[in-house]
Amino acid sequence: MKTELESLGRQFVFVDGEFDESVGGADLTLLMTFSTDPKAWFRISLPKEALKALPPTRLYRLRVFGNVSKALDDDGFVDIAAIAVF
Repeated sequence: MKTELESLGRQFVFVDGEFDESVGGADLTLLMTFSTDPKAWFRISLPKEALKALPPTRLYRLRVFGNVSKALDDDGFVDIAAIAVF
């Protein structure tokens, strides 16, 4: 699995799971722990305005469709620019 996450190019993906939020500046970031060995998180970038459309809970059960902007590397993150969030 690590090799597959490291080889992700600029391609479209679906990520389904429980996400936590982090808000900073004009951006909303959703984080999902994918694996603990190897350590891997999906980091989803959204405009801060998207927070209004999310349910009023702290942990979100979501399905995200987006474009991979950075594959897994030593920092443990796979970065995804969201196109749609369900």
